[in-house]
This record gives sequence, C-alpha cells and structure tokens, in this order.
Amino acid sequence: MRSADRAGLPRREAGTSQGGRKHGWWALGGAALAYLVVGVALWWHVWTSDPTTVTTCGCGDASLFTWFLAWPAWALAHGHSLLWSRALFHPQGVNLLANTSELAFGVPLAPVTWLWGPVATLNVALTLSPVLTALTCFVLLRRWVSSGLLAFVGGLAYGFSPFTVAKLSESHLMDSTLFVLPLIVLALDELLAGSRLRPVTVGVLLGLLAAVQFFLGTELLVITAMGIGAGLVLVLAWSFARARDLVRQRWRRVTVGLATAAATGLLLLAYPGWFALAGPSHFSGVIWPQILPRFGGARLGSFVHATSVPMKTIALSRIGGGYQGSVISSPSYLGWPLLAVVAVGLVVFRRTWRLWLAVGVGTVCAALTIEVRGQPLAPWNLFGRLPVLEDVIPNRFMAVVSLCAIIAVTLTADRVGSWVSRRLAGWPSVTESDVPVRRELPATPSSDGAPRHGGSGLAARRGRWPARFAGAFVSLAVAAVAFVPIAAQVVPYTPLTGVRVAIPRWFAHPQQGAGPGDVILAIPAPFTLEQGAMTWQAVGGFRYALVGGGGPGSVPARSGRAGPGVALLQHVALFGASPPTLDSRAVADLDTALTAWQATTVVIVDQPDLPRYDQPVGAAPTAALLTAAIGRLPQQTDGAWVWTDVANRRTRRVPRRTLAACADADRIGPAGVGAVANCVLTAAAKSG
Repeated sequence: MRSADRAGLPRREAGTSQGGRKHGWWALGGAALAYLVVGVALWWHVWTSDPTTVTTCGCGDASLFTWFLAWPAWALAHGHSLLWSRALFHPQGVNLLANTSELAFGVPLAPVTWLWGPVATLNVALTLSPVLTALTCFVLLRRWVSSGLLAFVGGLAYGFSPFTVAKLSESHLMDSTLFVLPLIVLALDELLAGSRLRPVTVGVLLGLLAAVQFFLGTELLVITAMGIGAGLVLVLAWSFARARDLVRQRWRRVTVGLATAAATGLLLLAYPGWFALAGPSHFSGVIWPQILPRFGGARLGSFVHATSVPMKTIALSRIGGGYQGSVISSPSYLGWPLLAVVAVGLVVFRRTWRLWLAVGVGTVCAALTIEVRGQPLAPWNLFGRLPVLEDVIPNRFMAVVSLCAIIAVTLTADRVGSWVSRRLAGWPSVTESDVPVRRELPATPSSDGAPRHGGSGLAARRGRWPARFAGAFVSLAVAAVAFVPIAAQVVPYTPLTGVRVAIPRWFAHPQQGAGPGDVILAIPAPFTLEQGAMTWQAVGGFRYALVGGGGPGSVPARSGRAGPGVALLQHVALFGASPPTLDSRAVADLDTALTAWQATTVVIVDQPDLPRYDQPVGAAPTAALLTAAIGRLPQQTDGAWVWTDVANRRTRRVPRRTLAACADADRIGPAGVGAVANCVLTAAAKSG
C-alpha cells in the first residue's frame, strides 16, 4: 500500500478498543445535547410561549408544511393513503410525493401530531432539522480530525449555517434538513478509503440513505447525486494522476458498493418514484412554469458579501404569508476569511486528497449556483433544460457548497494544529495523509532517530499535554477565522420570530356544519401566497375537503376547466381587482369553476382581529363575483360570510359597470360584504 499512501488514500485502521468506542458514544451524546440546546435557542420564542399554537406563522409555506406534516398522522389513524389525498384540490386530489410532503418527518412524528397537533409537529421538525444536520456533520468530521471539539465546531457551522437558518425561517424543511448528506459522504469515504465494512454493507446503507432523502426532498437528492458524480470524476482523475495501481486495488470495492447502492435504491424507490412522476395527480413539464425559467441563482458577490434583502421582498413575505421576522441577509455567504483559509490550506497541505476533493466538488457546485438570468454562459444552462433537472432551483446547490467549505476549513485547521503539536513536542514531521492524529501521539524519538516506544512515564505524559493543548488551540483559532464572520450573519437574526397561529372562528367550530362530504372554497383562497386555509383544515382534523391548495398544483393551467376561475381568484387576491375583471365573463368562469370543484360551501372570512395575511385581499370584488355566480345572499355567522348549498345556485346577469360600482373596494371594505351582495342582487333584479 505504499502507492496508496503516496496518493493520500490510506486504508483506515480496522477497529478500535472498547474504551475508544465508549468514549465515542459519550462524545456523540454530548454533541447531540449541545446541538439540541442551540436548536432550542434558535426557536426560543416558540418554545417559551406555546409550541402548540406558535410557529413561524400560520400562513404561506409554513401553512403548507403544517398540512403536509399533519396528513400522515391523520392518514395512519383513519386508514387513508400516505401518498395521495383528495382533501386538497378537490376533486382531482394532491400527489404528496410530487410535492414537498416530508413523509420522513411526518410519519415518525405522527405521535406528536396525535398528542399536541400539527403546529407542534412543525416546531419539532424545525428544531430537530439543524440539530440532526449538525450531528451527522460532526460524525463525518470526527472520522478525519483529531480534535473532537474541532469536529463539533464544524458540525455547528454546517447545521446552523446562513443557508440552513434562512431556509428554516421560511419553514422550508426540504432545504434545511441536510442530515443525510454528511452520512452519504461518510459511506462513500468508507468505500474509497476504508476497510471496516464490506462494500455490500456500505452499498445497502447508501441505498437506504437515498430512500430517506427521497422522502425528505427529491430536489436535494438530485443535487446530491450530481455532487457525488462530480466527486467520483475528481477522485478517478486524482488516482490516475498520482497512483494508477490504486485504481486496480480499489475499483472492485467501489464498484460493488455503488452497484449495491443502486440496486437497493431502485428496490426501495421504484414504486415511490413512479408514483411521484406518473402516479395520480402528478405534474408534467416544468413544475413552476411561471417561475423557474426566470429563476436565478446566487450572484458571485453574494459568496463574499452579505447582500441585503430588498424591502419589496420582505413586504411581500409579510403580506402574502411568509416569515414575519427579519430575513437572513445572504444564504449563500461564505466570506473572504473562509476562502483565504481554504486557499492557504490547499497550498500548505497540497498532498491531502480529501481537502482537494472537498474544494473541487464545492467549486463545481458553486459554479452551478451562479445566476442564470442574463448569463448565457452560466454553467447551469447546460443542465437546466433537461428532464427532472429543469425543476431544480440552482441556488440550492449551496447545501453541498456549504458542506464542502466546512470540510475544507476543518481539515486545514486540524492539519495546522497537528503540525503545531508535533513541533512543540519535538517530533519529526510525518508524511501528510488523511489518517488523523490519534489521541495517543507517537513516542519521542531517541538520539539515533529511531522511535522510542513505551514512553509512558509521568514526564513523557506531562510533555504531551501542553503540545496537544497548543495544537488544539491553534486549530480552533484557524476555524474561528473562517467561521466567526459566517456566525455574524446568523446571530443578529436569532432567535427566530414566532407568531400565534390564528384559526377563524367559523373554521374552529365543528358545529358550523362543515363535515364529511363538504367541499369548501375559503376566501382567502389557498391558490395564492395566502395559504392559511390549509392550516385551518389541518388543525381542524380534515373534517372537509378544500378547494385548491398550495404548491405547484395551484398553477391555473393544471386546474382544467377551473383554470380561468383559479386565475381570476389569484388576480383578485393579489391585485384587488381591475374593471375588466368584473364582467359577465368572469362570473361565468367562476360558475364553471364552482361546478368543476364540486363546491358545497363558500366562506369569506370577515374577522378583523385576524393577522393581516388571513384577511381577504379584494373581499369586495370577490363578494360581487360570488354573489353573481351563486345568485343569492350569504349569511353572516361567527366572523364569516357563508354561502351554503352552492350546488343549487342560480347565476345572475349583472352589467359590468354596475358590478364594478358595487365592488368599489375603496368605498366598501371587507366588513361590507353583505352590502356588496345586496347591491349585486338589486342590480340583477333591475336588469332582468
């Protein structure tokens, strides 16, 4: 294996002592507890108030994920499918695997949902997400570095990075839950440079990890696969350049492991993959046709400068139903100090292959995050038009970039600390490799240069500790140079803000009559950013089906005959209304949509004490259109205006000018829904 040593691909030492294993478990438990403390501190406002009713908000994507986490618990309790539901987008239903359903969280956390409700489940998931990510990164780094404290710092930097915390603030569990990625890297490292586990065992573990990631987020699974592909190409190129005989020695192990992983993943994901791509209510083409073709990635400057979020974005988030606190400034921030540490490490420790591999994969993935808009030479243009890849948002490659950057910094810091320890202890330099310095450093050399073993006397032990402490201090100082500027981008925004989830009184009371067989069109309709109705349904226990829902299914082109009605409600909700919208064609479109939805009840929320994002925008024009389409007055009850028995409606003809005059939103606010309805029916009676 001399050639392997020269190439920097040594075999791992087989086995550890029983005492070492016990010490490792204690270290793992201590790290987990410390990360959990940080995770709770991140969501301090939630956990010190009422985690069953307080979260990022009961709106927007937070509402979407509340629904997705609630459905598995309800489905398991009532014998329904975990993969498909007609509770949303009635009657065609929703394919949960074609959405960010988070079944890998929803199913294990079902007991939490049964006991404390879906809002508590969302808070548990948001808290555990960075904790698990940090912990698996700690396990990965502990394999390579000599200092457990340094590995802990590296795990902390990854689990609570600007990218992760920014995604947590949006309740984007599919982006912030990254604990599978370090474990995949760990398994691949065992295939490439280890000998503890058989390749078949490693392959099975890789297949299982791929399956877990599929049920956490398919987009990140695709991104991870692309990163693995880039890494394998770089490893192959390195091996051919440094030690070709190493390829012959390891290719069989790597091939068997990857083939086993592919077979295991295919076995586990064949049906779920088919269900997501071709099952009931699946999506065809670009998932977000109005967004992804124009969606850019990170700008070059965002890697080193903390760019600010435009005020328009913050205002839209707070009005339309997003995070209600301060928004993390730059999720793609790495900083000049980190890049400088990595650059120096590449020069000084140029024989460390894992360092080169981390930088190589990170550079490739960073290039793929570069903004596409107006950049014809952006690397993502080579992939962004391919099937499946066309749905990937480029800036989410930062999940891989961040891990690679932290690995590179941690390896550099560990090598610097090891060099300092050896110099202070008077030991000769060693051949650079990726076998970490063991806790028991080598004995001091004798006068003739041969190592003198058995130096276990008191004087020898006293000589080791100062050197080890000095090395550990230096390694932590190097890591601090890279990580402190990153932490400075996160700390000012923490603890993250939590707000109380408000449920309108009409939806909170089961006696209102909404039950099995009812299909409710709730206004604000969940076709737009205002997705609070999904939380109302989930917290209420799925007593009724809901017209529309969040996610890609809300695209009007996917609504069939109801498409014009969906587009109409989206337009009114986002922009109030414009005169061309309020005409007989709009009334006919809404009538057709009500038929397609099989709606039985229409509810316009009219409760002034609700948060702004739960207040209907354009309530007056919406009421005018609905009154003309249904043909009778709504009933005001418990903070809502309600039309029942919608199937037996009688559409009225109302002149456009009269309809616009009745729906004058400047003159009649949300509380005037009854006045608007009376105006419309009076005008209909006069005209016909």
